[in-house]
Amino acid sequence: MTDETLVSAEVLLRESDRAAGERVAKMLTELGLEVLSVGSRSVSIRGSKQRFESVFGCRLTPSERVDSPARDFGPLGGGGFRAIEPPKVPSELRDEVESVEIQQPPLLF
Repeated sequence: MTDETLVSAEVLLRESDRAAGERVAKMLTELGLEVLSVGSRSVSIRGSKQRFESVFGCRLTPSERVDSPARDFGPLGGGGFRAIEPPKVPSELRDEVESVEIQQPPLLF
């Protein structure tokens, strides 16, 4: 797996509950995603493009660069992805997960 094929996302919890975050993190790990951190309102995850599309039932496409008046040196760690349709929360997570938001890599200026 190369950096270009990795997708990072925030899984937003319905309630501010650390125990719920830990339960969600465990389920996401069992679904084959890497849990990067668990907070009181979200779980940060990373996985391959193929695994992300499979788990969240969506199709991803590379993000298009937006021209900026500032001169930049490109995204840190490769390009990002955007969902063609919104990621779907798996049924086993719906009681505790509000949504899944794909993260874009930061731009270097």
